[in-house]
Amino acid sequence: MENRVYEIELEEPLPGLGQRVIAKFYRPGRWSQAALHEEHSFLQELQEAEIPVVAPICLAGAGGQTLHKTDFGVFFSLFPKVGGRVLEELSEEQLLQVGRLLGRIHNVGASRPAPHRPRLIPADYLEPALEALSVSGLVDIQLWSRFERAARALSTAAAPLWESVPLHRVHGDCHGGNLLWQPSGPVFLDFDDLMMAPAVQDLWMVIRGRDAEAQQQRATILEGYQQIRTFDFRSLRMIEALRGLRMVD
Repeated sequence: MENRVYEIELEEPLPGLGQRVIAKFYRPGRWSQAALHEEHSFLQELQEAEIPVVAPICLAGAGGQTLHKTDFGVFFSLFPKVGGRVLEELSEEQLLQVGRLLGRIHNVGASRPAPHRPRLIPADYLEPALEALSVSGLVDIQLWSRFERAARALSTAAAPLWESVPLHRVHGDCHGGNLLWQPSGPVFLDFDDLMMAPAVQDLWMVIRGRDAEAQQQRATILEGYQQIRTFDFRSLRMIEALRGLRMVD
């Protein structure tokens, strides 16, 4: 089961939000209440820093809370409806803008930890994924031993790349589908996969390719990023390991 997202039309409009809102029901058992509060806290911090994100609605009738629970124990939140479109290709200026905004997001992300969120470290991230896969039946039993050996080899080979690389709060799933473009620029959506990770996790997700064009686009994003925040270029070596960890997960 995945998160379920619905557009809801209200009988009476909410002040400043109109009559339509987005209701997001979180997948049961995936995140603890504390982890969801950390997601919402990060979004509110970003909003206060005037970074274009979609933060959850605080309901006065619910004590100003952003996280709620159904009678069946499913957590849910309400978000304002935001217009815009997803772009397949980004211009140089748009790439620079994404880089600058990611730099600002990471400045806020580095200001405090998220102890209830995943830490994107090879061994810590891989073990729960392998355990879940081993009982899921998704990997053919005849292939499982080879798959597990390959995954553990990835973890062992990747571990040295993480030495001395700081982890901080990042979006975690910053692909193009989570960038909603308006005339003023992108709005960052869906921080459901917020994690403690190296900064490069968000950068490679925006541009996933390996070819020369992808490398040039990534360089343009980094040019914008460095206008706001210092980037450790050694961490670019982590991209293929991060790609592999995502495949396993």
